[in-house]
Amino acid sequence: MTLLREMQRKWVHLFWGGLIPILYYFLPTFVSQILLIIITGIFLVLEFLRLNHPTIKNIFHGIFGSVIRQHEHTSLTGATYLLLSALTCSLTMKKIVVVTAMGYLVFGDTTAALAGKKWGRFKIFNKTLEGSLACFLSCLVIGLITVNLPNSSLSYLIIVVGAVVATLTELFPIPLDDNLRIPLISGGVIQILLKTLC
Repeated sequence: MTLLREMQRKWVHLFWGGLIPILYYFLPTFVSQILLIIITGIFLVLEFLRLNHPTIKNIFHGIFGSVIRQHEHTSLTGATYLLLSALTCSLTMKKIVVVTAMGYLVFGDTTAALAGKKWGRFKIFNKTLEGSLACFLSCLVIGLITVNLPNSSLSYLIIVVGAVVATLTELFPIPLDDNLRIPLISGGVIQILLKTLC
């Protein structure tokens, strides 16, 4: 995927994905969970129709074909994985952990991809050192925001560890979509640290 297409994809990822942790923080938890269940359900139905009906598939690809990856032509899109991870996190983790983990995904993954495409020189697995550094710094910024939110139970140590975990999860070629694995793994670690350290 070219830098221009990657930028188009990531702007969509950043805008719509960024709404999830923001709305999740401000809305009551049960309202957020209900909305996520409904929206995720709609996306899954649309994905089923897209993958099984040629006419719908052609319409979808005519509209979104320029911003979806090659493997998404025959599997779930990143947007659906993002919703699945947000829903799973919301049902298993504390509110502040969900906000932080989803922030790590949306902003960390976006900056990693764009920085890697633009300035990446040193390859690590299928990613770049520059992209990973951008991911880590973005996750740190998100962590600094969430640790200072009213009634946050996070500590600076926890958000740094979470940022490291999110960056390594984005970097390593784990056979699971990054929209699913980054918030689940980093959020899971943060949740465990909250229980053991606080």
